[in-house]
Amino acid sequence: MKNKLIGSTITLVLGLLILASPDHSTSTSGFLMICGSFAYKARRRQNEQPSTSWKITEIISIIIFLIYTTIGMIKGVWYDKPFTFIVIPVGFISAYVIALIDRNKLLQTNSRKNNQESKQDTLLSYEELTEDKKNKESNIKFTKEIAQESKQDLLLNLEKLAELKEKKVISKEEFENKKKIILEKI
Repeated sequence: MKNKLIGSTITLVLGLLILASPDHSTSTSGFLMICGSFAYKARRRQNEQPSTSWKITEIISIIIFLIYTTIGMIKGVWYDKPFTFIVIPVGFISAYVIALIDRNKLLQTNSRKNNQESKQDTLLSYEELTEDKKNKESNIKFTKEIAQESKQDLLLNLEKLAELKEKKVISKEEFENKKKIILEKI
């Protein structure tokens, strides 16, 4: 799912327009909007597909943003320009925290998907073994997680697989694939 990051793109364009305006008193606002937008975009891109260039962009943008905001606060300029030194930083921090939270959700979701896929890959289910076969009544029920089985259980599963192959419940190819999975676990 490709995220277009429309909000940060709009912020970036507004920042460029403000920076390009002839009124130099607003240039800091534009610059902070650009830095915040780049940091947010970099974080979101890092969430989707980590890369060194996005990480560097994120770090540099945050450092510049923090330096400019801190200087404005120290000099007391925030009192004259609350939009530049209060509203923009609060908006940036809020959006950035949301991007960080989204990253954690994404990591948790990916972790759950990987665990589910891993379990599905390591399960030998009765239905999987007997799919599209005529003699379902004579099949041996067979559902255990390979990852948690002892070597004896794995060898027993291998024997059951051989029986199913001999009864022609599963093909030789299916047998070899399942045998390979079991032998990898031993």
